[in-house]
Amino acid sequence: MDTGGHKLSIFDCEGNLINELPLNMNIAQPGIAIIPLENRNYLVRRVLWEDRRYSDIIVSLFDPEFSELEELQRHRVESPEFTGKFEIPIPIPLFEASKEHIFIGNGTLGYGIFVFDLDGNFIRKLRKEYKPMEVPDDYKNAVKGYLEGFEFSFLKDIVHFPKYLQPFQFLFADDEGRLFVMTHEKGENPEEYVFDIFNPEGVFTARENLEVFLSGNPFEPGDPIDSWAVMKHGRFYCLREKESGFKELVVFRTTWE
Repeated sequence: MDTGGHKLSIFDCEGNLINELPLNMNIAQPGIAIIPLENRNYLVRRVLWEDRRYSDIIVSLFDPEFSELEELQRHRVESPEFTGKFEIPIPIPLFEASKEHIFIGNGTLGYGIFVFDLDGNFIRKLRKEYKPMEVPDDYKNAVKGYLEGFEFSFLKDIVHFPKYLQPFQFLFADDEGRLFVMTHEKGENPEEYVFDIFNPEGVFTARENLEVFLSGNPFEPGDPIDSWAVMKHGRFYCLREKESGFKELVVFRTTWE
């Protein structure tokens, strides 16, 4: 995707250019994220700044020619310039797609993940009881430290944290339709987190410790497109950071009972 050139370039698995689509100014902007769907449509998350008082984070369906078909979720974020508060974590909807379903989760609405078919028809909402976790001091310190070197460093003086963390921070689906929901609970090993697992029918089936690589940016949302973790063909792929700071791709064999 070339936001500067306002176009989307599509390649096949061999790296050959298939098509190029023009993007209008409301789409071609930093922060846009796109997932291609099995029915040739696209799942798109973008941010619109149509008013200085707020911005809208929108998840929509687009057709193969990149015209908007349907808006699936919209979340409004008020500007700190007018509210005097910089709310952290930023309430960015997480989204993912399997071969048959679209998943959209917004932690500000509680533990609820909306499930749609690939045409945007609502199917169900995944819910689960969970124990709220208070926002830890190390997270607060990381955010304030990041803001110190940020262009708008004044935000560190008006940053506001909720009492509790959002119930989940990352979603990904495997090629069989299972959904993996990353919580804030730490696993047995330093790089592991506890994942809630839902089967293709939306039934909660298990909790597993899985290793994931987290960005050093405390504002960066967890997205499948960031390739933190992928489950395909009975293998779990994840990034691991070595002591040298270099990243390595680690592959685990998986079995289901």
